[in-house]
Amino acid sequence: RKLSSRTAELLGLEVSLVHTAVQVARRNGWLTSNGAGLSGGVLTEKGNEVFLAIRGPERLARFINTKEG
Repeated sequence: RKLSSRTAELLGLEVSLVHTAVQVARRNGWLTSNGAGLSGGVLTEKGNEVFLAIRGPERLARFINTKEG
């Protein structure tokens, strides 16, 4: 299955939201691209800085715990 579908299922989101989030992250230079139409990418230094600045680890943990409970 596609990576976006698996991610959406794991997070309990619509696939279109995952696609949009990836596009925004790439546009802002937060995530690298493996080329048009290819999945994958790596969080850039800028992306990691933003993730930490918005308390990403805590927000992600809270979001995942909510979905599991």
